[in-house]
Amino acid sequence: MAKRERTSSQPSGSKQIRSSSERQQEIAMRAYALYAAHGYRQGHDLDDWLEAERAIDRAA
Repeated sequence: MAKRERTSSQPSGSKQIRSSSERQQEIAMRAYALYAAHGYRQGHDLDDWLEAERAIDRAA
């Protein structure tokens, strides 16, 4: 009897692909958390966004 190979929509060990809007939502939530962690400082929204984006992309 031949072995049956495991079939799935995702190869084992791979991460699920996120949509662009899901990625953007994750970044926004992370950026807001950074904003709060930094004491709600004004004028650093781009810095918080870019830091959040780097963190989300590293985790992917």
